[in-house]
Amino acid sequence: MSDVRQLRDKQRPLSVAIRNDILQKAKDNAYIGGKLPSEEELCAYYNVSRATIREALTILHREGFISKRHGTGNFLNYSAINATMRFDLEIVLPQILEQAGHKVFTKRGPVQMLNGTDDLRSFIKETNTASPLLEQVTKHIVNDVAAIITYNYFTYHNNVQPCDTCADFMDMVSAVTGKTLSHTIQAFIPMIVPAEIADVFGLGEIPVVMWHQKHYSLDDDLVCESYVFFNPSVVLLHSLTRWM
Repeated sequence: MSDVRQLRDKQRPLSVAIRNDILQKAKDNAYIGGKLPSEEELCAYYNVSRATIREALTILHREGFISKRHGTGNFLNYSAINATMRFDLEIVLPQILEQAGHKVFTKRGPVQMLNGTDDLRSFIKETNTASPLLEQVTKHIVNDVAAIITYNYFTYHNNVQPCDTCADFMDMVSAVTGKTLSHTIQAFIPMIVPAEIADVFGLGEIPVVMWHQKHYSLDDDLVCESYVFFNPSVVLLHSLTRWM
C-alpha cells in the first residue's frame, strides 16, 4: 500500500497527486503490458475512495495519457507519455523545458518602467492598450543558452511590492498588482524575431510564432500581458488532441 500522505500537496487535490504518481510509474515502466491496475486495486494501493481514483483516471484520460477500453480496462498511451514540451498541459514555462529532461536556470529581472524605442518595445506600445506600463523580463536558460524569454507587462501603479524573491509567476503577479491570478488566455502570433531577441538566441531574422498571453485575476480583470519567445534551436512545442 502506498503512503498517500506523501503524495499530498497543499496546492493540489489528492486526485492530481495520484495522477502524477501513476504517470511517473508509467514513465518508469512499472505497469506490465501498459495496462493499469483495476479501480479496486488502485483504491487499495492508494488507500483512497473510488471517487478519488476515478477523478485521477479522468484527468489522465483527458490529457491523453490513457485510453479506456470498454470491458477491458485502462491502457497507457506511450506516444503521449513520451511527447515532451506539451504546451497544452503546462503553461509554467520552466516545466515545459524540464519535461524534455533539461536542467533550467531562471533569471528574473526587476520590474521597471517600459522604455526604449527598439522594434519590440514599439510593438508592445502599439498592441498594449494600457499606458504607462511596467516591464519585467524573465529568461529561462538551458546549458548557458536562452531557451525562452518572456516580457511581462503590467499597468503602472505606485504600490508595487519587490518581487526579486518571488517563487514563481503567480507570486510576481500578486506582488506587482496585489491581485490573485485566476486564468490565462493564449494566442499564437507569427512575427519576425526582433533584433534584441535574435542576438540573445544567436539567430538571424527568422519568422517565429510568438506566444501572447493575457492573464486575468479572480475578478476577471486583465492584470498582465506576456510576450513569450522560444528559441527554435532548443524548444519544439507539442500539443495533443483527444478524440476518444
